[in-house]
Amino acid sequence: MSFKVSGRVYEAESGNGIPNLIIEAFDKDLVKSDKLGQVKTNSNGTFEITYSEADFRGKFEIFEGNPDLYIVVKSPDMSKILYSSEKNIRSNAKNNEHFDVAIPNATLLANKERSSKDYKQLLKLLIGVAWIDGVLEPGEQAFLQRMVN
Repeated sequence: MSFKVSGRVYEAESGNGIPNLIIEAFDKDLVKSDKLGQVKTNSNGTFEITYSEADFRGKFEIFEGNPDLYIVVKSPDMSKILYSSEKNIRSNAKNNEHFDVAIPNATLLANKERSSKDYKQLLKLLIGVAWIDGVLEPGEQAFLQRMVN
């Protein structure tokens, strides 16, 4: 039997879909969760994961009906969890489940701000190395100019 998880991830304030986020679907078990699949959202923020019974029925879960389904939405670099439905598990999920996930702008901005801080740290490091070296090489100079722009 084939199962499908679909949905849309969008900005809560504007309703615009958010592309390139990582969506992971899981089956919650007593010991550990089984990963059912992973995809990226498309340009409209929609996604679709298909999986089969073999993905959530192990040799010890022969009496399990359908999966106890939840999803996790991660940033494009997978460094931050933006949303998780683990506290609202869909017990005994149907063959076709749909999730509409609204992510507040504040959450998205916090993720962008963190990556911008990482770039600032890299820039400080490069400037420090150039200062110790005493001379900017042409490649370093071009890179720093791009970073400034």
